[in-house]
Amino acid sequence: MERWKKEFFMNVSLYSFLLSALYSLFITSYGGSLVSPHSYISGPDKSVIFTMFFLGLYVFHVLVSSLAYAAARIAGNRLLKRLVTFNAIGILLVGTICYAARNAAWLFLILSFVVFSILSAINSVRQNN
Repeated sequence: MERWKKEFFMNVSLYSFLLSALYSLFITSYGGSLVSPHSYISGPDKSVIFTMFFLGLYVFHVLVSSLAYAAARIAGNRLLKRLVTFNAIGILLVGTICYAARNAAWLFLILSFVVFSILSAINSVRQNN
């Protein structure tokens, strides 16, 4: 159980921060339908839009980290059950976001679940060796 707490801490403090910054940078640079075309909101450097997306995505990634921790607690040491549970909940969560926003561009958030699943698998393999 201690390793799940360590993994949760790393997910929240490091990986969530990096993914949120990367996604926010991508959205403000190439966002298209996710970013308002009106430049008066943030000016030419889009720092306000970047900050808004970063904070929103960071909250999302903390929620994803919490789901990964919950899936680890439910599944125990069975990696396949853990990943199936985590990704099924993730698909439902991202699908709900896309439905509520009426914009399929938010499907890129599934990449977060892929990244966290890969990190979880790597940590699980390291612990078993």
